[in-house]
Amino acid sequence: MQSLSAKFISKTYLTPDVLSLCFQADNPLITFMPGQFLTFLFVVDAQEYYRPYSIATLDATQTLFTITLKILSGGIASNHLQKMQPGDVLAYFGPHGDFILNQASTSKALRLILVATGTGIVPFHAMQSVLIKQLRQHNELQVYLIHGVKTEPELIYRHAFDRNMFPQEDINSPLKDHPRFFYRFSLSQEEQCNRVQDHIKQLSPITARDDIYLCGSSHMINSTIQLLQDSQANIFIEKFS
Repeated sequence: MQSLSAKFISKTYLTPDVLSLCFQADNPLITFMPGQFLTFLFVVDAQEYYRPYSIATLDATQTLFTITLKILSGGIASNHLQKMQPGDVLAYFGPHGDFILNQASTSKALRLILVATGTGIVPFHAMQSVLIKQLRQHNELQVYLIHGVKTEPELIYRHAFDRNMFPQEDINSPLKDHPRFFYRFSLSQEEQCNRVQDHIKQLSPITARDDIYLCGSSHMINSTIQLLQDSQANIFIEKFS
């Protein structure tokens, strides 16, 4: 498969160890569906490495896009990306992936329950436009977004989802102002410790009319699947680690 190329434009630190990177693709990402990822090729010390990163945003030209990643100590790819300079070029493949909104299932659902840990929220950030479209098309549909992190400052993209804390910010995000969209978060290392599963329990009973999307750590996904093992919910997963 032939690779494509993208030019690095800029970077923004969302937290001290979470980085958002903006690229300009040589060719429009016309096949991209929100929730999909690109696989980047890195060459470090003459060694090739491949790493997948979900697209967080894509502009109207379908060429300017951002990815968001956690900087890992000793991480070859994340440290390479952190050191990139404007004008540097990376090769990539894609977009790929099937962690996208299942339209056929959504048309029958009463609730979409989107659960993420850490940077697992990135695909859901990309899904904002399709989620608002589904809410407008299906009058009974409710959408819940649950984000689990260790501490409150790690709640990346909160401004796009939390209407209570950021009522005036991100005016291009009509999703958070929709009356049938609900944003929740869990903080596993704060004084009021809770986990994403606690929020899911509050939504009981979980039924066959619930579509549940899980994105993040293997531990979260496995624990949530175990919690839901007796339900008839439709479950879609994307493991980040």
